[in-house]
Formats: sequence, structure tokens, C-alpha cells
Amino acid sequence: SSTEHLPGGLADEVLPGYAAPKIFVSYQGRNHKIPDGDCNNFSSVQQSVCRTLQLETVDLEYLEEEDDLWVVFDRDVDKDGGLQARKKWILRVYEKEPAAKKRPSDRGHEGFKQALARNCPSDFVQYLNGTFTKTKALKDDLYCVPKPLQEAWGLDQWGKTLNAAYNTMVAQTDTNDRAARVLALINGSGFGKTHALLHAAEAWGKVTSTSHDTIYITYNLEQPLHHDTSTQSSAAFLLRVALAHSGFSNMASGSILQQLPLAEIMCGVSVDLDAIPFLADMLETRLKSDATHKKLLVLAVDECAKIGDGPVCEVVSVLGKLVNELRKRRHMVLALVSSLTTSPFRTWSNRPVEFVQLPLPPTAQDMVDFVVQKRNVGRLSAFSRETASLMGGCHWRSTMVAVEMLGSQENQTVADLANRLAKGRFGTNITVTLLDRVREYILEEYKSGTSVRKTRMLSPEFANAAGMVPPIFAWMAFFEDPDSCGPPSPIRDFFSNKLGRDPAKQLEHCGIQFDRFKAQYHLPVFSQHVFIQVPETSTRTSDWYKNLFFSSDASGSVNRSSVFDADGTVVSIPNRFRLCHPELPNHRYIDRAAVAVNQATQEECLILYQDKLNADLSQAFLSLRIAARKIEAYLQEQKTQIVSILCVAQVVSYNRDSTSVKKFPFPIVLIDKKSLRHVYRGTFASAIEYQRQRSGCPQL
Repeated sequence: SSTEHLPGGLADEVLPGYAAPKIFVSYQGRNHKIPDGDCNNFSSVQQSVCRTLQLETVDLEYLEEEDDLWVVFDRDVDKDGGLQARKKWILRVYEKEPAAKKRPSDRGHEGFKQALARNCPSDFVQYLNGTFTKTKALKDDLYCVPKPLQEAWGLDQWGKTLNAAYNTMVAQTDTNDRAARVLALINGSGFGKTHALLHAAEAWGKVTSTSHDTIYITYNLEQPLHHDTSTQSSAAFLLRVALAHSGFSNMASGSILQQLPLAEIMCGVSVDLDAIPFLADMLETRLKSDATHKKLLVLAVDECAKIGDGPVCEVVSVLGKLVNELRKRRHMVLALVSSLTTSPFRTWSNRPVEFVQLPLPPTAQDMVDFVVQKRNVGRLSAFSRETASLMGGCHWRSTMVAVEMLGSQENQTVADLANRLAKGRFGTNITVTLLDRVREYILEEYKSGTSVRKTRMLSPEFANAAGMVPPIFAWMAFFEDPDSCGPPSPIRDFFSNKLGRDPAKQLEHCGIQFDRFKAQYHLPVFSQHVFIQVPETSTRTSDWYKNLFFSSDASGSVNRSSVFDADGTVVSIPNRFRLCHPELPNHRYIDRAAVAVNQATQEECLILYQDKLNADLSQAFLSLRIAARKIEAYLQEQKTQIVSILCVAQVVSYNRDSTSVKKFPFPIVLIDKKSLRHVYRGTFASAIEYQRQRSGCPQL
């Protein structure tokens, strides 16, 4: 017997539950054993076969495309379609194509159709016989909390993304037979993956002015997945497509598949030569149903991680082949798969997938405004919108739940809303283990200065593609950290809001709490990707400033004394043990100050902050220059241990190559729209972004 894919042990890496196989090569009447050490991945097996047989190349996957060399995998299969043993695999290599491979398997298309008809429900049988006249409406049969919006945000942008990806794949296919055939969407829980899949065809059709259709497959809903997780996962997927095409919901398809004798149906049937062409014929009738217009189709597969890495490789492979068959017939078809992590998205032969990102509203407030409009909850007060924005944080599920709660009871605080979000059915099981992972993820993501998801250091299912964790998770994860010493985490204060607090004061409040957070968890003052402009005359580099840390004592109480008096005279300098945030509502030149220590040299650096948003860059420079000059003179007179002064300012925008920036006499960090997520990282940037928007900052 033969298969059109590699067995479990020949994946790129040995997957959990799969033992590395013993491999023998049968060639010209002699058997050759491949060394055990060479059996762990596809490339090593391929190279070993070539080396053992002294051949230039072998093809271990595309049996039907090789002219003078054929590889057949033998395996024993039990009556349920499962493997009896995984210890021994035999590869038979032929110089000429075996006679049996010159045509499709004996049963062919018609035999496959008859087997389906004998074993499938009557509605499906009627469809196969051409007597099924009324197709049921496609159901997404999702149980979502909250209920999904009936309209997706950013359809134009999403459609352009899909159309560009489709055109790229089609163009690459003409020149590269290993080009990607499937698009993959990676996003955390509650960030809108399912919504994006359900609206993908609509978005693509809108951009191309083409009628559209969707076949949506999902592996969630706690449906039976026996065949989907077995060695028959390819056949199970194709039958799911056929059932969905015939109007069966995902839940119904799962129940039907559980009752089907899949091994009997697929006995003697080739997935590549029989099942895929049969499904392509079936879907072609759908694409040709509108005789006067061209129609595009999206095959969407959701929650792939539910069936495990091995079966997902099978599904991605067979999905790509099905789409490729339809594209050969000149149809516009996209395959779009989604998961919470990137690990399953590959084929056995390492054919790549093309990753796409879902567009998000520019800010949390924009997301709140969109949900308020589409949910038709009426008008929300400015304070309620602020509360929803802070706890929503550009996370669709959080925002939708927040808007629904505030729509029924306005003027709840962030704490009230967060507690209700945590206690209510949020759509994710919030466990202690999950919160530990959130905490670890956020800390590691800040230290690394890049998205931990992208570096695969951690890949929690609750972070989106940009590395952002919803504020509700951060709120809970850092509330009572058993590994932390000292006072409770300031994260809750960071996300808090007070009715009537003006945006400038809120920015100060967020800034001081974020510094306390960094002090408590021994995080660097600046992450690695923050741009620090250092004067040419400075004896210290930007790396020296990126090695600054606050004392752990600085996470405690705050020094409320002012650095300057009303006349602009320096009256006090903070020490390394307490952050300085003057109590007076009006203070000269700067809003805050803090002392940090270089971890390598133990030298101290004074950091001066302007948290108020500066539209006039020259005015910001003037105030900081005056403050730094006055303090510099004071430090020389007092002979303190502080060896450097660094300035930090919130600005609308700036050009790092401008003369005013390069000639500024002190090291400086300017925080604008572009650098915001480097300074605060994704999880916390949305709160700062919202306060900047409240301050009148235009969205660039």
C-alpha cells in the first residue's frame, strides 16, 4: 500500500507521541538499513537514502510527479485505521514507475463516491446522487461569549491583505513548485481570529468586486475528533469539507464522522488521485453556481491546534493540494487556517505557509467606538469609554464584554469592570497556571525588547501577533505575585482611572506606576529597542543607558517633594531609593524625576521626565535643557554620585535625524507614536496611547 505523505516519524522534528522509525530501503533486490541517527527528520532521511543508494536525489512526497524514481511507504493498518506498529518502515525505491501507479486506484472517483453514499447520511447521499435540491444555510454554530459582531472592522484593509497574499502565491507558483499554498493567521484568544475567517470571503470579494462564498471548518466546540486526530486525518478533513459544502454544521459533521467506518471508505482510495479530484469536482459546482459572475471561495479552517501537530501537518498539506487543484482549473480560491500558536503550520515536506496579520483599530478608543456603534448600546459617558478603553486594550473580547457591561451600568471604575470580567464567563479558563505564564511572558517580552511570540521563547495563547496581552490578564497576573517581594504590584494603579483626572495628570500617573513596576521586577529602565539619542561629546554610549535599573526599593512609596521651587531654583534631588513625583499640581520644567543605576559600573544617572504631551518640540527641548543645566550645576556643587543626566519627553512626532535632536546637549528619549510600543511594550502601550489621544495627539 502507499501513502501520499510522510509518516509521523519523518516530520521536521519528532512530534510528541511519535517514535522515530526504523527505516529500511529496498532497492534493486537488496535491503539497506538507514542508521538510526539519521531517522529523525525529513532532510536527514532524504540525504541518507541518496547516500546509501548513491543517487543524486530522491523525492519522498510527490509520487505522481517523479518520472524515473518512485518511493512507496509500506505500513500495516488495523481495522480502525490506526497503525499497528511504528517501529519499522520500509521505503521501496524504483527506477521506473510501478504499473499500478500509472492510473488512479482501482475504485477511482466513482468507487469513492459509492463508498461515501453507502456510509453517509441520506441528505448527503441525495446530494451525491444529484437529487439534493435545497442546500441548508451554512452555520458557523459557534458558542461565543460575547456574541460576535455582525460586521468586521477594517474589511477593506483585511481584503487588501488577502488579495495581495493570493496574488503573491499565484505568481510564485508559476516559478516555484514549493511555493506556499495556504495562508495562516496567528492571533491570541479573543483577538478576532474566528471573526476574521468568517468575514474573509466578504472582505476579499469587496476588494475584487467579486461574488464570494465560504466553507468554514472548526475543530472546537468540544466535538468528537477521533478520526481527525488519527492517521486518517487527511480523509477526515476532506469529508468535513464535503459535509460543510452540503450544508452540515461543524457539530453535525463531527458526529457524522464519528460514526463513519473511515478505514472502509478509504480502503483502496488514494487521497491525491481520488479524493482530492472528487472534492474539487464537488466544489467546482459551487463556484459555477452563478453562471453570469465569477465567484471566489475561501476555505477557512479554525482552531487547528485542537487536533495536534501531526494531524495539522496532514490537514495543511491536503488543503494546499485541494486549493492547488482548484486554482489549476482557473478558480479564485484561498485556504486560510488559524491557530493560537505557529507550531502546527507546516507540511511533512516543509512546504511553507504564508502568514498574514489581522488589521486592528489604531487605538483602544477606536475599537470601543466601533463596538458601541455596532452593539447599539446607546451613548456611553466619556468616563465609561475611558474605562472600556483601558480594560479593553485593543482586545476584541475584552472590549465587547466591557461595552456590554457599561451599557447596562455606567460609571463603573476599572477595578469594578476588571473584577466582573474576571469573575464572569470570559471565554478563557483563567487558572493560576495561566496567570503564571502571563506574568512570565510579559516580563520576558519586556526584557527581550521584541515579541516573545515571534522568537518562540514563549507562545501563550493569549497574546496577539504583535505580542500584546489583554490588560485584564496583566491586571490579574500581577495582583498577587508569590515570587515578588515588597508591596503589591503597581500594575493595577497603572490601568486605573479617576473621574475628572485630566489627560496630562493621567500620563504622569501611568508613567510613575510603570517605573515602580520596573523597579519591583528588576526590569531595565529602557527595553533594547528604545532609541536613545546620545550627544557626540558624551563619554557614554546608548548601551550604557540601556543597562540602567531602578533600585527594588523604588517600587515602594513615592517622594512627593519638588525638584524646583516656584522660582526655578533646584531645592532637592531624589535618591535611588524613591521615585520623585511632586505633589504640587504645577511644577517647573519637569513632571517627574528618578535615579537609576548602571548595573555594570554601579554609577548613578538622573532621569528627568516630561509626561505632558508636547506638540511644540522646541518648547519641550527648552524646558528640559534649562532643567538639566540647572541640575548639572547643582550636582557639581553638591558633589553627588550622579554622573549623568538623561531626559525623557512625550512628543507628538519628531525626526531623529533633525539638527535639533542631534544637537541636544544631553542624552534624550523622545516618545512619539512610532516609539510608544518600544518604550512601554504592547501590553501597556494601549493605555498610554489612549491618554495621548485624550490629550489631543493626532493619530499618525
